[in-house]
Amino acid sequence: MSSATVRPLIARAVTAAFMGGCSEGKHPFRVAQFCLAGTQEIPAFTGLMNEMAQEYRMEFTDRSGQTGNELRSLAAGNKNVPVNDRAVNISAHRGSEFSFGAGNLGLPAQQIAIGINGNDFEPRSCSRMML
Repeated sequence: MSSATVRPLIARAVTAAFMGGCSEGKHPFRVAQFCLAGTQEIPAFTGLMNEMAQEYRMEFTDRSGQTGNELRSLAAGNKNVPVNDRAVNISAHRGSEFSFGAGNLGLPAQQIAIGINGNDFEPRSCSRMML
């Protein structure tokens, strides 16, 4: 492998190590990936997740706009930075007992990956809200 190929891999590994990307989450930890019908559904999805966070008395954060701007800025100097039409980067937490994060970084804009951490999540309640 050339150094031009190895450097980005090392940079990603170091970044992931500092972000705790390879560390264990609070059990149980669930991850799901799903597709919206299109990017026009992103505001409804974000609103739904905010509503769920409020129902569970969680602090909700939406950094989607800032993340999109940051990615575009990085991509201006590096063609390997993944940028899609509409970044999603949302999260919510209630102390250290329960949290979720959802995003589409590195994915097509309508694909969302969501991670849920903790014991206080009721899948049936979530299903009812999403239907």
